[in-house]
Amino acid sequence: MSGLRIAFLDDVHRVYERSAGVAALRGLAGVESVTVLDRHVEDPERLAGFDVLVATRERTQFPADFLRRLDRVKLIVQTGSKAYHVDLAAARDLGITVARAEGASAQSTAELTIGLLIAATRLITRLDADIRAGNWPKPMGRTLSGMRLGLVGFGAVAREVGRLATAFGMSVAAWSPSLLAGRRAAEGVKVLPLPELAASSDVLSVHCALTDETRGLVDRDLIAAMPRGSYLLNSARGPVVDEDALLAALTSGQLAGAGLDVFDREPLPRSHPLRRANVVLTPHIGWITDRSYEAFATAAANLIEQHLDGKKLPSFE
Repeated sequence: MSGLRIAFLDDVHRVYERSAGVAALRGLAGVESVTVLDRHVEDPERLAGFDVLVATRERTQFPADFLRRLDRVKLIVQTGSKAYHVDLAAARDLGITVARAEGASAQSTAELTIGLLIAATRLITRLDADIRAGNWPKPMGRTLSGMRLGLVGFGAVAREVGRLATAFGMSVAAWSPSLLAGRRAAEGVKVLPLPELAASSDVLSVHCALTDETRGLVDRDLIAAMPRGSYLLNSARGPVVDEDALLAALTSGQLAGAGLDVFDREPLPRSHPLRRANVVLTPHIGWITDRSYEAFATAAANLIEQHLDGKKLPSFE
């Protein structure tokens, strides 16, 4: 019996090829070949002959018709903790296991969140554009020390954001269903009901997964409960925040600014009203760093080795 043929998908930054994870797979008994594809694959016929696919986050969509045309694939290793882009029911019916390979992207997303906060409160992107246009503005920004940060969700990213914010002298509070159900918050983080969290936060930072329950969670009423002139950050998923409510608050001055890495529609349309001066925008890059790629490659290699050993893999079921 021949060994596994493995393909890493969507390595647009060309990092996997030199990663320790790929090197480990190439030296593993039971692996025939490891191919790294640095261009997006839309035609499943290009993946004919592979037994295992390593999906880079959500760059490749796996609807049912795509999955049905993967003639040999029995394992998709999904990097990251979400699989919004995979038809899990169809995969199960086809006998394809979708395994979860979580890497160390919490730190990179948390660092970006703090970057968005500083850029929003100190008007960095707006001032950069002004100076490049030949101007020399003199605005007044906000000092992070003493500001109150509210975390909507308290997973790994939120906890790291809280740790970094504390280093800047911010006070930190949090809400999530698990915390209210009795999960102990990290030291120094106060647990509050969501309306109270909003009312007592100068900055509200969104870090919860997108589910039927969290879609539109940050709505007009919640934003209205925040202190006037506060800030909203979202590095989780766009639809958790009601974009119409966000735009209205940015226009009225209820929110002084926002920092967004995620949106309802991605890529963000060129004429979208969020392309405005008091919003700092990044193109869903929270996880995209050198260390995240390395961590995902290593996590994928570990799962594939477990698969060869016949072990049960962590999945999305």
